[in-house]
Amino acid sequence: MDLYEMSGAGRRICSVRLERQQRELIVRTVVDQARVAAELDAAPARRGVVIAWSAGFAAVAAVFVAAFVFLGGVAEAEAPTYQLVHVEQSRPDVQYFRPVRMADGSFVRPVRVRWEDTTRWEDPRGDARLIHYRPNDQLTLLPLETN
Repeated sequence: MDLYEMSGAGRRICSVRLERQQRELIVRTVVDQARVAAELDAAPARRGVVIAWSAGFAAVAAVFVAAFVFLGGVAEAEAPTYQLVHVEQSRPDVQYFRPVRMADGSFVRPVRVRWEDTTRWEDPRGDARLIHYRPNDQLTLLPLETN
């Protein structure tokens, strides 16, 4: 039934009912929201424990940051500055192997060359010494000309 077809008293009754139903829905919604909020909200005692722990962690973090900032300026021992003192290279040891025939029909002779490099570095301010020993081994193929 349409409200405009009703009498004035019927319209009032209908509008009062609608208003009451809307109020009940609003009250029911507010009550439901309050119940959900109460369930989701932590208990006051538990909330206090969480706040105490987080405040404690924040204080410990602040102490560590302050320690790193203020104690970070402590001078460390300077790293050694090495200077080259001695270089030595051994005589190369050359080994010749028998010639080998390649897939294209040409001949090559494999040759192996071995030598050693040794460098010595020292720090003039202290007794620090560094010896760098490096053995070298190179294998190559030398082409042979055949007539």
